[in-house]
Formats: sequence, C-alpha cells, structure tokens
Amino acid sequence: MPRNSDARTGLKMDKTLYLLAQQKAISRRQSFAAYVVDLIALDLIDYPGGEHIPDIQRIRALQKNADGGGAGSKARAS
Repeated sequence: MPRNSDARTGLKMDKTLYLLAQQKAISRRQSFAAYVVDLIALDLIDYPGGEHIPDIQRIRALQKNADGGGAGSKARAS
C-alpha cells in the first residue's frame, strides 16, 4: 500500500487518506498540520484537564459560536 509522509508533521499514512485529509485542510483554509491539531483537539475535548489547552479552548469557542451560544454539543466536521 503506498504511503505518504507529511514534511511538517512527520506523519506517515495511506496515500489516499493523506490526499483526502490534505484536500479537507485546503477546503478549510488550514495547513495540513493545523487540521491534524484540530482533529486531535476534537478527540480530547472531553478529556480531564483539557480545558487548559489553548487548541481545545479554541475548538470549544468555535462550537459555542456555531451552536448559537449553546454548550455541550460535539463539533461537526465540515
């Protein structure tokens, strides 16, 4: 199976997965690395102690704004 490696993150993954993730990052006007950080923050959003991590705080603020100020919902992938 062909694998790609991202120069900034050093992540190695299936070529198709990499290309789809890269395309998604571009559509969100993010770098691939920023997109990966967002995915990690989303995965850890309910982890104890996460409220002090700036990337998680940013994701929570985005969720709150997307929900019209409501709390407690999961972010939706765009």
